[in-house]
Amino acid sequence: RLHCRLTLTSKMDFLSDNVEFEQVLMQSKETFVYKVPPLTTASGHRAESFGLDNPLFTGHLKVIQTDLKLRISLYRYKDETTLLTTPENLILFGECPVEIEPKGDITPFVDSVADSSRYFVIRVKDPASERSVSIGIGFRERETAFDFKSSLNEYVRYVDRMSTANEMSKHQAELQGDDEQDTGPVKQMKDMSLKEGVKIHVKGTGKRHAAPKPSSGGGGLLGLKPPPPAGSVVHVKTPQEVAAAANNTTTTTTNKSQGGVDDEDWGDMSSASTTDKTSTNDDEWGDFASFS
Repeated sequence: RLHCRLTLTSKMDFLSDNVEFEQVLMQSKETFVYKVPPLTTASGHRAESFGLDNPLFTGHLKVIQTDLKLRISLYRYKDETTLLTTPENLILFGECPVEIEPKGDITPFVDSVADSSRYFVIRVKDPASERSVSIGIGFRERETAFDFKSSLNEYVRYVDRMSTANEMSKHQAELQGDDEQDTGPVKQMKDMSLKEGVKIHVKGTGKRHAAPKPSSGGGGLLGLKPPPPAGSVVHVKTPQEVAAAANNTTTTTTNKSQGGVDDEDWGDMSSASTTDKTSTNDDEWGDFASFS
């Protein structure tokens, strides 16, 4: 659970945007504090050497972030039976200030032990003497220890993100400054014209495409009849003439369908019969008298 507190030093600081925001990343009402013995191996501190059954005291822990700085505050209870977190019941025991560079390591300030995930070693500074000493802390529940470690990781990621944002902002400002210095407020277009005396040679394929030949019917490109020559008179039929021609065509078709026969359709049959009779000769059939 996160808490945010706004700290204002004075009215002038507020007007000058000198405002500090404090964010409580994590807090634990039940934190065991131990005296850490000197290191004996290169593998790191071990929780079993703390004397887990006899902690120095059970106190209250807060992880507070102020911009790019972090501090871990340890408080003692005046009345350890109630574990109230009121200001009257809390006494500051010491703080572990943390401030790292981008891509930095937080282990010089907070380090895990080799044999447990619930115990850590922090460097606490005495508020009276300003001396630093290594103190062991532990939590009863693993979830609380996980929250403590997650808050530290979130602080490290925040420092890295702010560093990346500042670099991008500076790079963008440099690009804008270079553009304004070189081209002024309006960016000039690049001259793409050819220099004097420069020639462009275009190499063709060597194939020639023949023009389309006109159709044999003498029509245009789409097979239509060519327009009449200039000066010619074009007769356009009126609607009455078109209707009369249609009526004549209908009448002729009707007569033929009803069986009407015209002499012109069959010609002169009398002349044809006469011609056939006169043209017939006895020589074509031979002399039948010899067979009798």
